[in-house]
Amino acid sequence: MAQDFPARLRSILAEVGQAAIEVDCGVEGFREFVTVFRCDTARMANFGNRFPYLRSRPVVFRVMRFRVEATLIDNHIDVSMEALVGLQSLYVPSEEVAMAILDVWGVPAASLVSPAQTAIPV
Repeated sequence: MAQDFPARLRSILAEVGQAAIEVDCGVEGFREFVTVFRCDTARMANFGNRFPYLRSRPVVFRVMRFRVEATLIDNHIDVSMEALVGLQSLYVPSEEVAMAILDVWGVPAASLVSPAQTAIPV
């Protein structure tokens, strides 16, 4: 059964453009995060060329899961994409597909909050 985002998550994405949550990490010395971005494809250079199957969508979602060394976060060091470990990053066409990915990852969509409420480094 297809599901849309909970209203609170939809509101965060509309206001901030990103929602995130720190999840349990099974790797010592690392912290793990899941994040969802709301992406306006018209504002993304070459998006249609990179993702032709999403070209007709005015809004898509980027769902990411990654780990980062805890010391980088603890020491407030800027983190680039290259510093992310175990990166899983998917552009998806709808809330329903994003919800399905979150379900597979065991992350309740209602648990995502504004990134300012987390230690997410990106």
